[in-house]
Amino acid sequence: MDLSSLKNSRDLFALAAYHFGRYRTTGSERMEGSKDDLMFQAFFDKPVLVSLCSHEMLLEITVTDGHCNLDHGRATEAAAANHSRKRDIPKNILFTYCVPSAVDKMAGCTALIGSERHGVQLLVFDYKSAKLVRSSVRATDGTHQPIPQVEGQQSLEFYLYQYLEFLQSAGHHTLSSLPGFEDDKGDVPTTINYSWIADVALRQLVQLDEIHSVSLWKINGYLSTVWLKAAMLVSIQTDALSDRSGTSLAEYRVTAWGNDEVIMTFVVDEVFLYSGTKWEGQPVKSFGEWEIAVIMNFSYEKPLEHDGNVIRCKVDIASSHLLTASSFFGDVDFDNEDATVLSWVDYIITFISNEYLNIIENAGYNIIYEHDLRRRSITGYGEVGDFDFDGSTDRYACRDGTEDSGMHARTMAWRKITQGDDMCDYDQITAHGRTAPEMTIWHEVAQKSDMYGFDQITALSQAAINMYYRSIWTQAEFKPPTVRLRGDGRAIVFLYIKRGFLKPLRNGAPYPDGDKFEFEDWRIAFEADLKMCDHSALTEIGPEWQAAFKKSRVYEQYGTSEIVDFKHIYLDFQNVTFLHESSRFDGLLTVLNKRSIDKVQAAVVYLRDFYLKQLVSAGHHVLYTIPVLNRPSAELYQCLTSVVFHIYSETSSEHSWNEQSRASEPIVIILGMCGGRPMPASALRYSTEWIVRVGRFSSYGTAAISGGLFLREKLLRKLSEINTRTTIIP
Repeated sequence: MDLSSLKNSRDLFALAAYHFGRYRTTGSERMEGSKDDLMFQAFFDKPVLVSLCSHEMLLEITVTDGHCNLDHGRATEAAAANHSRKRDIPKNILFTYCVPSAVDKMAGCTALIGSERHGVQLLVFDYKSAKLVRSSVRATDGTHQPIPQVEGQQSLEFYLYQYLEFLQSAGHHTLSSLPGFEDDKGDVPTTINYSWIADVALRQLVQLDEIHSVSLWKINGYLSTVWLKAAMLVSIQTDALSDRSGTSLAEYRVTAWGNDEVIMTFVVDEVFLYSGTKWEGQPVKSFGEWEIAVIMNFSYEKPLEHDGNVIRCKVDIASSHLLTASSFFGDVDFDNEDATVLSWVDYIITFISNEYLNIIENAGYNIIYEHDLRRRSITGYGEVGDFDFDGSTDRYACRDGTEDSGMHARTMAWRKITQGDDMCDYDQITAHGRTAPEMTIWHEVAQKSDMYGFDQITALSQAAINMYYRSIWTQAEFKPPTVRLRGDGRAIVFLYIKRGFLKPLRNGAPYPDGDKFEFEDWRIAFEADLKMCDHSALTEIGPEWQAAFKKSRVYEQYGTSEIVDFKHIYLDFQNVTFLHESSRFDGLLTVLNKRSIDKVQAAVVYLRDFYLKQLVSAGHHVLYTIPVLNRPSAELYQCLTSVVFHIYSETSSEHSWNEQSRASEPIVIILGMCGGRPMPASALRYSTEWIVRVGRFSSYGTAAISGGLFLREKLLRKLSEINTRTTIIP
């Protein structure tokens, strides 16, 4: 074929032939070998389109003959090729591209068609965004065999992308679809759902790990959390559900069908069919291990009301339909099963793929992923190298006795916080968003602090609490727990399990004969109140802790005095709430685990009802001890006669533990008065952070004494004693 005759018709014949580059000579002077002047020349078989979904198609291009030049790096339409760099293209090689597609509409208005309003739907392809997914040769049996490595493969792919761009510029990216003749009666336009006719086998060529830059791992992790929360609510509320829509959720997961469509698979472990309206007696029929796949459109958005700080992924329930090819119905024998049973099965499938989707949409579960970029994520621990584990099989990560009985010593220290110390990734900045020398920050805290009439103020940081738990932790299957304070007076306690096994419960109680399930790297979060009590109220603590307490410095100094009582600030581990959204169960929902909820419930019960009670018995819930006089004493003038505490933070949000930077995280503030003087207030107004953080350094706490107490009870008293013993003779 003489391509010179196609100079003005390249667009027309582009589907059959294409060249890239130019001839060195004019048409009349060309010889047989002149085609070698072209950087690329190819002839094509008819192209084939295969539906993948409503937003993507496969385009199969078969090159029947041609050549390419290896110098693609300098190739342009005006370039002539170096003949020695020419390479022939293997005959009948097939290239498969995944091409984004969309349906558009071209509106018209003419009486000849018979309607004043009509339109032609157009199927539009974005060839410029096509991705090569396979290079193959079609065998005689119709299968595709991979081609051997071709010299100049990279060059060939480059020229084919030039060809796709040319197809688009020539108008071959647009195909006519169904016409529309809607009128004022509200007729629904006729459309083609390309997902219904998708080639499921070829779909495997396009495997996506993320959608709109959001990984499927994150999306399914979010769905796992949502589902576990709903499932746990069901187990707690049983028949008296206060929010049925919030708990009516089957276990589900998402796979990508395209960049704008997903398959949502609902996992149904057990199906029981009963006769009558009551679930009594033995079921007529039972099935198990169903997976019902529903395909629907996917959208990615950043709502304007959050200034672009919130990422939200949603599915469009209205666009959904059952995907039978990707569904699995266990041991249902559709060929031989009783017709009545099959009608029930069909009803259940229809219900889940239709009505049930409306239920979960009303409950807000059509949001399959949401993340606030402003929130500081809980990264937990650093890499595995932060800790050394010796494989010990101790059941609990604590000792029966302790070296000390809590952080009742008033010594506050500076410590260099390394990557493993506080176990969280923090910005190394001050509360004002800048770095500063240590003494400068101390001076700034001292200048800005206001005691508001209190005699003594003690600030206790999260770092101090977490360091305390590290100090009493020994090598075992648990990592040391961490604590995050909340502005509403509660705390989040994270329990980290390096490895372990459990047996699911039966009727809410441990079942020794159950199957053993092994797991590792779980993080389970509980919410607990931070409280204060008298020493006599610590009735659940074992004798080992009581003996250790009597050896502590605070007891040795004040324990023998009849007018001194001890008050303890502690975490109420006896009454905790499991937090689904802050927990992590690695490996539980990413593999085929049956009855995942049973394992989560078992872990929660074992930790809540056994492990935390063991921590209480060992006294590890006690964080700080304060000596308090039951009546004023001139000898112990510096001791408190009344004390209160609260969580102190510039931000009072109940989620401040997750939203604030390290420089402004909440602290425990302890307020006290001496000499029987009344409290000026029940809480301290905000004036400064009290805890000093500079770069990689952090203080565990701060103790402050009012100037009035120091002058009145200490300095002036000493000066008075000096005056009584001194005579000045002028």
